[in-house]
Amino acid sequence: MRYTQSIALLLLTGALAAASGASAQDSAGRPLTLVVGAAPAGLTDLLARAIGPSLSRALKQPVVVSNRAGAGGAVGAAAVAQAAPDGNILLVAISSFATLPEQEIINNRPPLFRFSELAPVAGISTEPMMLVVRPDSPLRTLKDVIDAAKKRAGAVSYSSTGVYGTYHVAIEMLAHEAGIKLLAVHYKGGGDAMRALLGGEVEMSLVSRSVGIAQIRGGALRPVVSWSQQRWEQFPDVPSLKDEGFALGYDLVTGFFAPAATPAAQLQNLRNAVRAAVADSQFRGTMEKMSAQITYYDAPEFGALWERESARLNGVVRRIGRLE
Repeated sequence: MRYTQSIALLLLTGALAAASGASAQDSAGRPLTLVVGAAPAGLTDLLARAIGPSLSRALKQPVVVSNRAGAGGAVGAAAVAQAAPDGNILLVAISSFATLPEQEIINNRPPLFRFSELAPVAGISTEPMMLVVRPDSPLRTLKDVIDAAKKRAGAVSYSSTGVYGTYHVAIEMLAHEAGIKLLAVHYKGGGDAMRALLGGEVEMSLVSRSVGIAQIRGGALRPVVSWSQQRWEQFPDVPSLKDEGFALGYDLVTGFFAPAATPAAQLQNLRNAVRAAVADSQFRGTMEKMSAQITYYDAPEFGALWERESARLNGVVRRIGRLE
């Protein structure tokens, strides 16, 4: 009897081990999904597609990009927060996403997700922005913009990446400091916001360097001011906000988050893969062509930076207040 039980136990143990091994193999063969909470052609989308091939080589598994736009990025972030923590999904997040839960609270809605439901993996890029206009615009300087806004309060328009989105928060920071009111016209992402400006739907917009530099170089857009404390090296004659007397500045940090319950070993594997991908020559070459700046932050540093940005940007969102 004992012999029969022992044989049965061995067979059961072997079956469970085989099933476990098959499950791990199946998981390893699945693609890693990079969730972008915005429409195609925006900054997060471009960076996700730039790093995808290098990340695929580092992980030895396929990488796919999934655009899940909506609610300023909250739809995509919530999808990752609620996903299976199996190491096969990452959120591609931009620093303005830090305000998403606070936005819902201000508007008396339950947040779609909390950042406590996500684990920082790594930061990969710091991206400056530029305020731009069409070449025929009478707005040539930041002073022109401020003067026009004082004459036409609430009528000088700019394209935004969504309510409380990257461009909305960044421009409202300046509007608060300058004591002016501007008209935000909201779109689904950076690509759409730029196309709205090119099409004459608005008077000005911010662009991130990766998204807008080709249009600036080609003369389709004219730069007004760097939305940083430094000038862009590509356009050294264009002043920065610091040059114009403003102590504020807003560069975009982009990185990855995984579901918070992802096992530590899988999180470490993802961190190692992102570090290797950032060092990969193909990714670096793509980023150079886009004039994008690689800035690597490992998980602890990225998490700390995210906390600082959350505190700063949530203050701006609270000043903007509830929007109908």
